Amino acid sequence: MDEATPHLHIDFVPFTTGSKRGLETRVSLKKALESQGFVGTGRSDTEWNRWVEPEKEALSQIMLEHDIEWDKKGTHEKHKSVSEFKRDKLVEEVEALEDRKQECIDDISKYKKSGGFCAFHR
Repeated sequence: MDEATPHLHIDFVPFTTGSKRGLETRVSLKKALESQGFVGTGRSDTEWNRWVEPEKEALSQIMLEHDIEWDKKGTHEKHKSVSEFKRDKLVEEVEALEDRKQECIDDISKYKKSGGFCAFHR
């Protein structure tokens, strides 16, 4: 929750088995996805791209089952470092304090114009 857009990270290690050379089991995203039927045809149509959409659909169905709403914004905002996040929060707090300060100045001005008497003071 340290970013403007809360999101989910899914970590996994893709691997393939049956390698002819070297180790029998190897880490390989391309081969792991190919073994699941996701075959790309080029640079813009990769195994990864073919896997992402069905995976999102499966996740959205699971979310629906648990009454979790997925707000698809269509944006991909830059991730903030912890210091950037803290800086932005401090800026928000300072802006809120400045607004409150101006409200107090306005209240004092109204008080002075009324001759120094508060409405609740008799």
